[in-house]
Amino acid sequence: MEDIDIPEELERPFKLKFEKIGKAEPGKRGPESIAASAYKVPNQGPYPECKPRENKVRFTPTQVEAIRSGVNPGLTMVVGPPGTGKTDTAVQVVNLIFHNFPDQKMVLVAHSNQALNDLFEKIVALDIPERYLLRLGRGIEELDAKQDFSKWGRVNHMLQRRLDLLAKVERLAETFQLVGQDAAYTCENAQHFFLHHVTYRWEEFLKNLEVAGRDGANIHKVIVRKKEREAALKAKEDAAREEAAKDEAEAAAAAENADGTEGGSASGARPSKKRRVEEPAEEKEPEEVGKARELLAAGKRTVVALLFPYTQFFNDAPQPLFPGNSYEEDLEVAFGCYRYFENMFSEIEECRAFELLRNSRDRGNYLITTHARIIAMTCTHASLTRQNLVQLNFKYDNLIMEESAQILEVETFIPMLLQQSERGVSRLKRVMLIGDHHQLPPVVKNRAFQKYGHLDQSLYARFVRLRTPTSDLDLQGRARPEIARLYSWRYKNLGDLTNVEIEEKYVHANVGLAYNFQFINVEDFEGQGESTPQPHFYQNLGEAEYCVALFMYMRLVGFPAEKISILTTYNGQKALIRDVVRQRCSWNPLFGEPSKITTVDKFQGQQNEFIIVSLVRTAHVGHLRDVRRLIVTMSRAQLGLYVFGRFSIFENCFELTPVFSRFAKRPKELHLELDEGENSEKRTTGEPAKPTVVTDLHHMWELLQIKMKSQFQAAAALAAAG
Repeated sequence: MEDIDIPEELERPFKLKFEKIGKAEPGKRGPESIAASAYKVPNQGPYPECKPRENKVRFTPTQVEAIRSGVNPGLTMVVGPPGTGKTDTAVQVVNLIFHNFPDQKMVLVAHSNQALNDLFEKIVALDIPERYLLRLGRGIEELDAKQDFSKWGRVNHMLQRRLDLLAKVERLAETFQLVGQDAAYTCENAQHFFLHHVTYRWEEFLKNLEVAGRDGANIHKVIVRKKEREAALKAKEDAAREEAAKDEAEAAAAAENADGTEGGSASGARPSKKRRVEEPAEEKEPEEVGKARELLAAGKRTVVALLFPYTQFFNDAPQPLFPGNSYEEDLEVAFGCYRYFENMFSEIEECRAFELLRNSRDRGNYLITTHARIIAMTCTHASLTRQNLVQLNFKYDNLIMEESAQILEVETFIPMLLQQSERGVSRLKRVMLIGDHHQLPPVVKNRAFQKYGHLDQSLYARFVRLRTPTSDLDLQGRARPEIARLYSWRYKNLGDLTNVEIEEKYVHANVGLAYNFQFINVEDFEGQGESTPQPHFYQNLGEAEYCVALFMYMRLVGFPAEKISILTTYNGQKALIRDVVRQRCSWNPLFGEPSKITTVDKFQGQQNEFIIVSLVRTAHVGHLRDVRRLIVTMSRAQLGLYVFGRFSIFENCFELTPVFSRFAKRPKELHLELDEGENSEKRTTGEPAKPTVVTDLHHMWELLQIKMKSQFQAAAALAAAG
């Protein structure tokens, strides 16, 4: 750290300056010194919403390298194991490109609506104005946002925003005493108003500051000149008014053929003019100047605060508007207020096209082709809408693709071809592919295409196989370290972030459960294991009942239903578990339903605190033999993973040995801590305290009935005491 000059009071954000300090050897980069200084973000306005939103994510060195590569032109490949922050990396790249290249557009593509919505929600939370965001496709309905980011939702937003901004312009005109001049009638009128009134007053304010001086020694000159200007303006208005009255009187006299009326009207106007000229103004001016000098001398106000022309408009901002600590600080506040006006009228100018275009279709097309700068869609929607976008002459410069390992090769190419090439050269400057080739590949149902055509190989996986340089994220912050060991063996040097080692929820054990992860062996239930009511529709009633029983127990202990998900490897089992939940507990508000009951394949890219898994098969391993599906299954949980299946079937599968050898070190029966509850003292992660061993499903239901009865009795006693 010898070559880094670090100031004593270094505050974020930072500004780095690189300087060469010597001669470079032939063929090598010369030595450099790095000077770090604090960069003060310019004041953007006095309102709380004017403060830029900061990215609160602290990035690892490999994430920083991936972000640096993504911002630079060309192809960027990011390999992101589960929980390593692939989405946060992509969002930061979007943020940097948006602010550093204001004339460029971005297209965000993902395989599923869920992944795209996760990406979009994080972008909305950053310092990116929402008017530049657009979400195409039907997945917008699943987006958990207050605003509507669909095409028509954005058009309506811009029209409403236009009305809100013009209302502010009207209020600003009233503070200038310019009522009735239609300053806010249209966006064009507002721009003329900004040029002739707002900018004029700002330039006049800067000139007055120079005349008055930093300490306000010559403020009397500014105030006197201001009074003279106001008096001259008033005289001009009175003269114009009298001239109009004179013209009216002459017209009336001409109509009545009365010569005396004209002379009387004119002579009546002269004395008032003479009185206005002779009216003394010296009495009031010294009083105002004296008051200003008193405020300056007492240090209560600065010359900036006294001369600022927009104080009345900002009365609704947090007060005091000017702190009054120093001239420089108040001047920065004044510049911030003017920047607020510049941004406001710049946004009005953007709304002007939506004012001029009267057709909803034209407004929507303008939004896509010109206004929106960040456009998100699934690869399926890109295929459906490509022809329309090309006809609209749609242009974009950057492409960021999430879940690239799940997208077919042809589906990867289509988002790159949503625009016509310019003289045979693509306009694209950056392509960023983010994914994980160790998780599930694209789904190809035709076995011939899949096996002999290798159609299930994504372009992303092909690039990795061809040893294209990649940025490998190497620190996960999702799961407990012991759960992460179930899948980290598949990745090179995958470690843990400090949050999973020191945060309270990771340090303490799961309440009511002896282990944080466990494989529970399920034998035949009522003489039956797996069943197939229809071909390839696999079900296992024993596992389904066991999974639902564990869910109900966790709800009694105090786990929120939205923190628990039930996964399975087959659609038949998914349907069966939903039936069991509907029959057992969905009708009871004490239990409710899990956050999701779905298949492992559908749940890829998502996570939850507690995951319950049913492996279904009891005769053969089935398609869990694919290690990629196993990796997805093991990597969805944050705090607790409980897998139900026939252990003897899976432990003998060679491909699954690294995972099931870890499961084998723990008991195959479910271990519960029945004495623990929501308010009991929390155990640290480690060995169980007083576990109760659950021998089979019937035993589990007996324990569940006892737990329910004791809770009902406690609730009844509490109600009677209350």
